[in-house]
Amino acid sequence: MSKYGLAIALGYLGLIPFVLLALLTLIFFEQPFTRQLLLPLFEHYSALIIVFLSGALWAEALVGRSIGGGKTLLIISNALMLLVWLMLSLQVFADLALRLSLYSALYLLLIISEARLRNFNPNSGQVNSFKRYQTMRWVLTLTVVSCHLILIFSLGK
Repeated sequence: MSKYGLAIALGYLGLIPFVLLALLTLIFFEQPFTRQLLLPLFEHYSALIIVFLSGALWAEALVGRSIGGGKTLLIISNALMLLVWLMLSLQVFADLALRLSLYSALYLLLIISEARLRNFNPNSGQVNSFKRYQTMRWVLTLTVVSCHLILIFSLGK
């Protein structure tokens, strides 16, 4: 398996906690362990994945051919990590539905930034691999945001 194939497989496997925890939350919403266990697990996994994806921008910024020499990706990466940290730490973000909404926005910001700031030589062999990777990232992002929206609406009941 190529490294791009592995990245795609790992990406889809990374959806399992989002989908599973969202489904379990819907099924067992009235149970005490949902708020004590399922929702915190979902939120922390989401925060960790945002930080992981933000950190992955560093490799693109330092090695890739990003527009703007990679500086914009480095700034976005650090800003997102700091924002997630503040959201988990400050009382102003005490509302879980607010945090989940903000996480959803951060996922969308990440994928849009990644797509707009990458720059490939159209004659290189990387273009096809990148297109497959980018398609996977959009599918993952939209699935993750959907899981967040399901939980946000569930919390509003």
